[in-house]
Amino acid sequence: MYKKPVVIDECAYEGNIHQGWGSITGEEMVRRFWEGYVRGGYVGHRIFKMPTNIKFKVEIIDTWNMTIKEVPGVFEGTFRIDLPSMPYIAVRMRAVEDE
Repeated sequence: MYKKPVVIDECAYEGNIHQGWGSITGEEMVRRFWEGYVRGGYVGHRIFKMPTNIKFKVEIIDTWNMTIKEVPGVFEGTFRIDLPSMPYIAVRMRAVEDE
């Protein structure tokens, strides 16, 4: 419909960390990646590799508090976006023209 990618980032980590984000099983990690894929999204871990000929502005959306924060800078190629450690966060990337 909107022809925009949906990126599900930091869906959790497998392991035995006592916080909820780091204590899922390998099977649960695969299930989360699979669910994201079959729903048309991309599941990853904070590293994005985009075509080098496209530049992006990035925004972090707090879907619970309904706020949007622009990440300073313009990004291209492989880059990392540090996200807040809280639930209900989304990332929006918009292609921008060369300035």
